[in-house]
Amino acid sequence: MRGAVHLLSQVSYWLAFAAGVGTFTMMVLVGADVLLRFSGSGLPATLEIVANYLMVMVVFLPLARIERRDATISVDALFTVLGPGAQRAVNLFVAVFSTVVYGGLAWVTWLDAVHQHAIRAYVFAVEVQLPVWPGYFMLPVALALAAIVTLSRIFELVAGLHAPERDAGVDGLTGAAYADRDGAGAGRRS
Repeated sequence: MRGAVHLLSQVSYWLAFAAGVGTFTMMVLVGADVLLRFSGSGLPATLEIVANYLMVMVVFLPLARIERRDATISVDALFTVLGPGAQRAVNLFVAVFSTVVYGGLAWVTWLDAVHQHAIRAYVFAVEVQLPVWPGYFMLPVALALAAIVTLSRIFELVAGLHAPERDAGVDGLTGAAYADRDGAGAGRRS
């Protein structure tokens, strides 16, 4: 099981890295397009590439990494007053619910991606057909991996092994370094 968890961690890391590359590419592409518009011409197909490929990369590819690090948005107001058994039950319910939702979305988006591939979906960009069907496959892949990560969390919770990955971090608002709950220098703010 440890090998599978490590593989999930590595794959989710590289998908999140790809999303970062997509963000940088989008920034350069849109910036160049804006600058070139001042000279009367822009980069052709910028809108189509950003909307059909790069935005999908940036939004969906990091999902598995976010789930693996247990970094989704959460409200801990009531959770912190629950006992350890109740907290584990809540975490188990959330993991099961997330797995079902991610799995269902992966299946539906897979069917749509196969359909878009079958019809060879494209958009016209400056009188050129730009295929958009490959972008449709990013969603089911990212959602299926997120479902696998949450499924592995279910097994970890049942076995009592759940420990989300934590990286040393910096608070996005204040710039201050923060430590995990154990004070080891990584994870969520205390």
